[in-house]
Amino acid sequence: MHPYEDEVFLKAHPDVREKLSIGGSGGSESNLCPPPSFEESQRRHSYGGPSSSSQPQATSISAADSNKRKDRGFLGKLKDKTIGTKEEREAEKKRRQEEVIRHATGQLQSVADSLHRIVFGWKRSDSVPSR
Repeated sequence: MHPYEDEVFLKAHPDVREKLSIGGSGGSESNLCPPPSFEESQRRHSYGGPSSSSQPQATSISAADSNKRKDRGFLGKLKDKTIGTKEEREAEKKRRQEEVIRHATGQLQSVADSLHRIVFGWKRSDSVPSR
């Protein structure tokens, strides 16, 4: 029970009873604002921007990327500076994978040449020996 509804409390504090009688019907319900609309009550998904329902969809990838960077918080920006953005990290990973494939291909070629030299006694780049 709220103290303003408790008769014992109101008898002990006549000044509160007087304020309540001046304010109208209890004072607490007349001062309330109407409940927010459905759109206003939607939870925001980031502290830096509007709710996702009111934000229009970006039409191009570059526009979406620039919006993401603007919406990044302090720690997100710090992470991007330290280890790069997600796109930069993915590009670097792809570049490293291609480099590993090129290196492995070169090693396989070297092993194949060595095997040909051992088995056939000639290099792959040479012409096929006549028998």
